[in-house]
Amino acid sequence: MDLLKALKCTELMSERDIIIDMRQKAIEGEKREWSFLVNENKMPIPTAVKSIFREAIERALNYYNSEIQKL
Repeated sequence: MDLLKALKCTELMSERDIIIDMRQKAIEGEKREWSFLVNENKMPIPTAVKSIFREAIERALNYYNSEIQKL
C-alpha cells in the first residue's frame, strides 16, 4: 500500500470510528429518550424517527467498511 492509500485508509478509519461511537451511543440511548440540541434547547426525537437514524448509521458503517476494503 502506498502512502496516499495509507493516508486515505487512516482517514476513513477515523471517520468510521466516529460512526461506531454514534452507534454505541444510540444503542445506549435506547434505554433513555433520544434528543438533540437546537439553540441550546434539548428536543426529543420521536420514536418513529429513531429507525431512520439507526438505518443511516448502519449504511454509513457499510460505506466506510466497503471503502476501506477497496484500498
